Amino acid sequence: MKKKPPRTRIESPSARPGAPSSHGSLAPVRHRTPILSTPKAFDDQGVIDFDREVKKSTGEVSPFDYVVEPKISGAIIVLLYEGGVLESASTVGDGYVGEDVTANLKTILAVPLDLTQPKSGHPVPPSLEVRGAVYMEKELFDAWSRSSREENLRSFSNPRDAAMDSVRQVDLRVTAKRPLDMFICGVGDVRDIPFDNYYDLMVFIQELGFRVNRPFLKKCAHIEEVIRYCHRLEEMSPDFAFETEGAVIRVNQLALQRRFGGKQGGTDWALTYMFQSI
Repeated sequence: MKKKPPRTRIESPSARPGAPSSHGSLAPVRHRTPILSTPKAFDDQGVIDFDREVKKSTGEVSPFDYVVEPKISGAIIVLLYEGGVLESASTVGDGYVGEDVTANLKTILAVPLDLTQPKSGHPVPPSLEVRGAVYMEKELFDAWSRSSREENLRSFSNPRDAAMDSVRQVDLRVTAKRPLDMFICGVGDVRDIPFDNYYDLMVFIQELGFRVNRPFLKKCAHIEEVIRYCHRLEEMSPDFAFETEGAVIRVNQLALQRRFGGKQGGTDWALTYMFQSI
């Protein structure tokens, strides 16, 4: 699979292959893997309690560490690739079935239409389901909001609501003109991957042509380091180009993630530490 040349922004969504105009209601799409809610912690004790439950689940026999990254405030989208080609994009919906927004997502340049052959030599997965956060940078959102108000067009109070509205537009020209970007923020169904931990998998995901928030994606050996890094991210959050509401903490080992499963529609291997300043 040849590496694709970089693309430049073109205003018309039809300039990207496979993005015809969308009409009528959005079709349902069933996710390969359910998108379960992530528990929240509002203080350090909640993070400590989470760590205690993880250790209890593992019996403190299996070694593990954590990965922490900012939780971007945006619209979560599920992207499915078959044979290295974008097959579908859908909203979260109820966690099991979302809405088909494939044509809309094809207007966003951060969404690869086909995957790049990794320089590491690992093959492109035959089937890959990833989750992305579609967002607007704060400065671009402010500029777009001012322009929308001047033209008496609809505007929104925050970038998250604007992003969520943008990906569900029937008129793709509306989506294409909005300053949307995307980071990959999770992985769903993926097959035949040679990785046993989330951090290395995300590095690989970046090699495939996706945007990953690598500057702020950090491995932490123990819960004290996790807490310190969450505090550090909160201190830095006003200077981020994007809006964030907290930090996502994940068990790094993929086998443990699969083993923990979830309770009552939630997941036991991840936690969102909510910033107090938000």
